[in-house]
Amino acid sequence: MKKTMLAVLAILAIIVVWLTPPAFAYNPADVKKLLETNSCQYCDLSSADLIEKNLRGAHLEHANLAHVKLLGSQLTGAFLDGADLSFADLRGFWNSASVTNANLYSSDLTGSDLTDVNFTDSEFIYTKLNDAQMVRTNFARADLEDANLEGATLKDVSFYHACLCYTTMPDGYKDRSCSYFYCPRDEPPYCPPRALCRQ
Repeated sequence: MKKTMLAVLAILAIIVVWLTPPAFAYNPADVKKLLETNSCQYCDLSSADLIEKNLRGAHLEHANLAHVKLLGSQLTGAFLDGADLSFADLRGFWNSASVTNANLYSSDLTGSDLTDVNFTDSEFIYTKLNDAQMVRTNFARADLEDANLEGATLKDVSFYHACLCYTTMPDGYKDRSCSYFYCPRDEPPYCPPRALCRQ
């Protein structure tokens, strides 16, 4: 009986360990470097608490910022090209930031100021962009599948060859056809086939 109980406890312990999601841990030295120099390219800042930090013009190219907390932070003119921003709280001020070829999978940009931000070739699958301010924002060739833009303000925004499959637009409309990339009428008429749009 005692052996059976120990075996059951051992199995339960293994199951708990197996089901526990991996911990994301930033490198404290990288956080210190960022706050002191405003630059940390290729750094590990995953899950770091950077709430309400002044990161104007910061160089964070190719940094790991998955699960990071940037709520209320100032990222005007920052460079985050190639960065991993997945599952991150990015609600803040992003004016004129460069965020090309970045991963923003399932991140939260609700209510953010995205004026003049360049998001070319970035991934926004399941990203929250509700109520965001988008003026001259560039989403060229970005993947916005299942992203939510409901309530967002759009003015002179470029979605040239962007994937808008199942994307919720500012008026609440959700395009379920996924039959083409968005191509404005004043742009060249060619649109890539659906095969290029994430399934």
